[in-house]
Formats: sequence, C-alpha cells, structure tokens
Amino acid sequence: MYRYSMLGPIVFLLAGTVFVGGQGPAQKNEQAVLEKTGGYAVPSEPIKLETEASKQALLAAKKVAVIAFAKPAITVEQRSRREIRVTEHGGIKRKVDVNKAKNELERTLKKWGRFTLVAQSADADLVFVIFDESVPPSGFTRAIVKDTQYRLKDTVAVFKGGSQEDSKRQALWMHADSETAFSALGGSLSDGIVSQLRKEVEEAEKTTKK
Repeated sequence: MYRYSMLGPIVFLLAGTVFVGGQGPAQKNEQAVLEKTGGYAVPSEPIKLETEASKQALLAAKKVAVIAFAKPAITVEQRSRREIRVTEHGGIKRKVDVNKAKNELERTLKKWGRFTLVAQSADADLVFVIFDESVPPSGFTRAIVKDTQYRLKDTVAVFKGGSQEDSKRQALWMHADSETAFSALGGSLSDGIVSQLRKEVEEAEKTTKK
C-alpha cells in the first residue's frame, strides 16, 4: 500500500489489479470542486474578483494564513507478472511538495506587502489555500514536441478566515497556473498567481473609489 502526502491517493495492489482510492464519483455542488481539502472546497474553475462581497473581503483584509495540500500524479506499469512499478511524477523545477508550495506562496505574499501572515486560520481575515499537484503534458506536447515531462500545477483559492462551518467555506477567488517548457527560467507558480490577484485587487480599489 502506498500513501501520499495529505490528499494523495491510496494505491492498493491486489492480484495484479490496481485500485486508486480517494477519487470517488463527482458530486453536484454549487461550486465545481477540484478537491475537498480540510473543509476548504477548492474550485475546479477560476473565480474572479467580481462580486461586491468578495471585493470587500479582499480590500478589508489585513491578516492572512496559508494552508497547503499536495497530490503527486502517479502511473502504474505492469513490468512482469510479479512486478508492478508505481512512479510518482514531479514537475520541471521540483517535485510535488506541500512545504515548498506553502513557502513559495508565503514568500510571494510577503513580497506584495499588503497582508500580515499569521499561523492560524482562525486568526486570519483570509485563508489562502494552495493545492500543489503534477499533471501530464498536453496531447499536442506529447505528440508533436515529443515531451513527456510532467508539469507542476498550483491552484490558489482564497476563503474567509475565522471560525466557520465547513459547508459555508465558499471560495472568494481562485486562479491556477501550470509549468511550461520555459518554467525552469522563471520564478515560482505562486508569483504569477499572486500577480493576477494583485491586478484584480488594484482594479477593485479603483472602482470602489469612484
């Protein structure tokens, strides 16, 4: 049995058959959910800073906490009747790593300088949830470019902080970014994600002042 960090699938090898746990049938929710991470439902589609409630929450926030989850992609290969190889894939710059993902996001938020980081989500105005995973390259990349390297993909969702029931934890904003063939030359994925949030926050400030 192989168990991966926090949200990773559990792989059972029984009589040559592979079952991947933790990937149950999709449920119908108000927001399409990528993962249910510790009570925070990370959306599968981007959410922009468009509603008045989300704008006010982001503009008024002073303290934020960061929570990270990780799930590497795995492939299972039948090498022989007695051997099954399970491979955990990383990305171009690094492996899937919950601690590194958290540190990268915290470092980028500190660089922005808008918020004060706190350790506990209950003490925060906002909670930034980062979901670190590895994904296969597109079919075009594999077929035309002959590139089979897996890519890191980071998804960052922002929720209200404080104490609240899990059912009420709806994302205020979400954005995702994946590595490209040139990612080895650039910064972390968190840099681009926070840059997008910063643009939307600054735009919200302009419209609020009018």
